[in-house]
Amino acid sequence: MSLFNELKRRNVFKVAAAYIIVGWLIMQVGDTLAPALLLPEWINSALAFFLILGFPLALFFAWAFEMTPEGIKKEKDVDRGESITHVTSQKLNGIIMALLVLALGYFAFDKFVLDPGRDAAEIEAAVQTAQETAAEPETDENSIAVLPFVNMSDDAANEYFSDGISEEILNALAQVKDLKVAGRTSSFAFKGKDQDLRTIGEALGVKNILEGSVRKAGDKVRITAQLIQASDGFHLWSETYDRELTDIFAIQDEIAQTILEQLKMTLMGGESELQISTKTDVQTYELYLRARQLIHQRRLDSFQLAAQLLRQAINEDPGYAPAYAQLGIVTLLDSELNYGTTSAEQARETALPQIQQALDISPNLAEGWAGLGLYYLQLPGQADLAIEHLRKSLALNPNQIDPSNWLQTALTSQGEIAQSTRLLEQILDRDPLYRPAIFNLAVKYVLTNQLDKSEALIERSKRYLANDVGLARAEGLHYLLSQQPVEGYRIAKQNLELNPSDPGARVAFSIAQMQLYQDEAVAESGLGWAKCISLSRLKRVEEAENFCRNLLDTYGEQGIDLYFWFLVDNGREQVLLQYLEERWSDLDAFEKDFPSHDGFAWQTMGHIALAYRLVGNDAMYANAMQRFRANLDFQRTNGADSPLMELSEAYYFALAGDQDATLAHLERASAMGYKFSSNISSDWKIYKELDGHPRFEALKQDGVRRVNAAREELGLEPLKT
Repeated sequence: MSLFNELKRRNVFKVAAAYIIVGWLIMQVGDTLAPALLLPEWINSALAFFLILGFPLALFFAWAFEMTPEGIKKEKDVDRGESITHVTSQKLNGIIMALLVLALGYFAFDKFVLDPGRDAAEIEAAVQTAQETAAEPETDENSIAVLPFVNMSDDAANEYFSDGISEEILNALAQVKDLKVAGRTSSFAFKGKDQDLRTIGEALGVKNILEGSVRKAGDKVRITAQLIQASDGFHLWSETYDRELTDIFAIQDEIAQTILEQLKMTLMGGESELQISTKTDVQTYELYLRARQLIHQRRLDSFQLAAQLLRQAINEDPGYAPAYAQLGIVTLLDSELNYGTTSAEQARETALPQIQQALDISPNLAEGWAGLGLYYLQLPGQADLAIEHLRKSLALNPNQIDPSNWLQTALTSQGEIAQSTRLLEQILDRDPLYRPAIFNLAVKYVLTNQLDKSEALIERSKRYLANDVGLARAEGLHYLLSQQPVEGYRIAKQNLELNPSDPGARVAFSIAQMQLYQDEAVAESGLGWAKCISLSRLKRVEEAENFCRNLLDTYGEQGIDLYFWFLVDNGREQVLLQYLEERWSDLDAFEKDFPSHDGFAWQTMGHIALAYRLVGNDAMYANAMQRFRANLDFQRTNGADSPLMELSEAYYFALAGDQDATLAHLERASAMGYKFSSNISSDWKIYKELDGHPRFEALKQDGVRRVNAAREELGLEPLKT
């Protein structure tokens, strides 16, 4: 008898088939039950190993043994005339068929019952992982963070000196091509905190960390520096410098150059040139360092003291260009457009000569060109010049953080939303805890309907900036702009309670209250543009007009949009046109100052169009409408997609007399979370003609229902309908 026929007679093939089916079923059950039983991931691999190991054993037993009425016997001991392999074969057929039915049943259950839920969970997990990965800074092999050196001097007031030395070394390294240097804000965020270096490296996205100490006594200084590998704490290099204070610039440059040499030996290829520090006498330099540390605090009192110290530095050394540049920058930052109270016009008049003096002394000073860029950024209609000068500054020193942020602001005003978003992402890759970029990028993501990215960015930042005022403001604005009023209200209220004297916290809470139509409260104690809207809703016309007009200098484009909205909605179209025509020769000149391209979908040109229509100037109405349409299309092309955009589209079509398109965009704004009140046609007279339309009435009813649901969740009285 042939081997094949003998294998067949002994049912070896059928045993193999049955074993494979049973093995497959065991693997499927194991795959399902292992996670539920909290078994380790290797358990299924072990199961597969033993099943494979058992397969040849099963075939061997099928060949060597036989089932008989008396039990299992060796095949050689069974008389061929008494063999019942044919009976066993029939039983195996039945077993195999039953196993196949069971396998097919399990397959169908897995495919149509378990699979959809499992796939959804896997997709959700993948999305969550992608969001977290997108929010994490990239780690570059050629990367370093300079932590603030510890002040070991007897005088605690020398803290500014050790911080300043650290920052100057950071700045020197930041100018090296192909070396990623974590920004000052992020590096200094760990000052005074006993954090594991691995945690710091992960937070900042760097492989190497420089830390050290500074001891200053009289005219002597001792600086200790050590370069450490963040992943395991391994010391790559360390050195102590005992020098005269007059050698401070040489020490800084020497430390930075030595670090570069160490990194080149292990990581970086090619030559890396280090720019030499701008030198002055020690007293001037100390004044400059103290001023720089104060400017970083971004507080009104700090700005004023910094300006005083910089003037002293200039008196000590009238040829020290960095002091002039920083004096110009702090003067601009101290204006009402930024963090201070000085009028914008006065700040610009004072700052420009200081910045020009810095560039006269040192034409290639990056700080000077940055200051000039900031100056033009604060001039309406001068974004092109701001971009030109800021790019020149960054060409001289690409790793500057503040000028990069000012550049993205200028690009945003020109409608370059995608480009400014990429720049913000690059800033946070270098300086992950730089608050202005976190705030601005979160807003950009919301305005382009990337809410998941905005939320992931804020959640990542909260790990390292817990209880931070600026981050809380960014989180609150994320929820408010994305039309999630309950979360926005709670965060804004908590932030105000923790920081009652912070105007920004009060402005944010005013917005939260205004969204929930708490107009009386906003009118009495609110701040910012929300108060302008609430006063107008309450028909406190004179108060509203004065308040809205006073916002013009502080709020720029937003201020003029609100003021024009108030005027045209309260029968003051003549006042609007007089204000417009006295200040701008034509609409081209007006659009140069207020291009409305930043993604917030300002309706300023729509208000102008309505004013011209109300006075019967059809030609100028058509001109303004054409510009309004082009403006909205431009923002759409650049990624703007938010409820604010839909409201502006609705406003345009209401002006054009297209009710269906108006309602379609209002409905889309509602679907994206915007909540209308029953007084919408009173607050926006352009929608008066829609009163009574079933779709419009449904929008109002749904809006009131959702507002009241939010108010109830917050323990507030419902709106009256």
